[in-house]
Amino acid sequence: MKLKLFFKKLYGSDMEIWSTALQVAEAESERVAAVVPDGNHEAYDFMLTHLQNLTKIAKDLYSKWQWCIPAGDEKNFCQWLRRLELSVTRLVSRKADFIRARREEEKERITPSPVIPSYPVATIKLKPTALPKFTGNKRDFHRWKKDWEALQKQGEPTGSKEVKKVQLLDSLDEKIVRELRPSTYNTADDIFRVLENRYGNVTAIAIEIVEDLQKIPAIKGHQPRKIVELIQEVEKALGDLSDLGNTGAIKIPLVTKSIEGKLPESLKKEWLIHISDQRSAVTPDNRFDVLLTFLKKQESIYEQLEQLRLEEPNKKEVRTEPRWARTKSTKSSSDQAGCVVCGDTKHRRKLYFCKQFRASKLTDKKAAIRTLGACKKCLEVHGEHSFCKPNYLCKGQVCEDESVPEHHYYLCPNAKKEESSAGQKKSRLYSKGDKSVKDYTKD
Repeated sequence: MKLKLFFKKLYGSDMEIWSTALQVAEAESERVAAVVPDGNHEAYDFMLTHLQNLTKIAKDLYSKWQWCIPAGDEKNFCQWLRRLELSVTRLVSRKADFIRARREEEKERITPSPVIPSYPVATIKLKPTALPKFTGNKRDFHRWKKDWEALQKQGEPTGSKEVKKVQLLDSLDEKIVRELRPSTYNTADDIFRVLENRYGNVTAIAIEIVEDLQKIPAIKGHQPRKIVELIQEVEKALGDLSDLGNTGAIKIPLVTKSIEGKLPESLKKEWLIHISDQRSAVTPDNRFDVLLTFLKKQESIYEQLEQLRLEEPNKKEVRTEPRWARTKSTKSSSDQAGCVVCGDTKHRRKLYFCKQFRASKLTDKKAAIRTLGACKKCLEVHGEHSFCKPNYLCKGQVCEDESVPEHHYYLCPNAKKEESSAGQKKSRLYSKGDKSVKDYTKD
């Protein structure tokens, strides 16, 4: 009796242990089955190995205490253990899914998928923008440097020093490259330092801006286009000085008075009436600002006046028919490829080389200039904003006293007066010389 009770007590405790082992193994099987296949098959291998160990423990306990299990419970335990073994076999076969997922991830890592840009894609293709070129104009240096650095940083975001140096050399005019030899420097910063020493002196640039503004001749009569150009020059000078941080150079009373003196009489009168109405508000310190505000209001008015003048019907020009018949050997003036005066092809765009032009009368010279469309200052054909040679401008004292607009010395209206005065002096010298000779012979 005591032996039977002992086996019953022992059988009950071991059956609970074996039942618990089966429950733990079954729960682990469900957890492993819920894992989604991905490239991390090492973690799946660890979980599968742990499940196999739990299943082995459950099978060992079953083999050890199988003889003690009642016949009715043994069938249920066998089916439970068989389901667990089938589940383990099925989970082992899932390792192929994890290996396949791992290979796909490696393939994507080798050949990454194209990245879709987050920024909007342009519907049209524009021509690439070149970096701005510096031609040697001091007034444009600081603005050019600012624009160049901004565009270069956008076009070359890597910040390569070698690429920046090459792009900077390509953005300089050939004349600057010959004079400064920037290619001998190591970095773009060194080249900018040399350029700033030559072209970036703020004080010198400010003086040059003010001097160029004061060189503009005074406007005489009703010339709307000249007035608009003067106002725009004042605005441009103020903008250039603002970039330099030196607007005080243009606001001094001397420069303000010079600008007022260039206005035509009608506009000057309106300006004086304007400041007399607000005399208490105008001071020497803000006189330039008040003048600029006044001129900006007048700019649109004179622009409209100029447009109305252009819309007026032009007078019909009287065209004289040629007295000869045009044949195949005769060319019209529009087809000529030579000089408008002598027909020579060597100087067709440079009138100062033509001997006949130099020997012509002043009216004929002006007519030839109008026909060719040449500049009155240099007697060459060039664009409106192109460089004009100031070397041969007339420097006669009479022209300066009469405030005659700038012109080439071949077009000087006072040339005859100066030649006649020079001839009179010469004749006096000769007359004195003859007299001295006669006196000498008398002796």
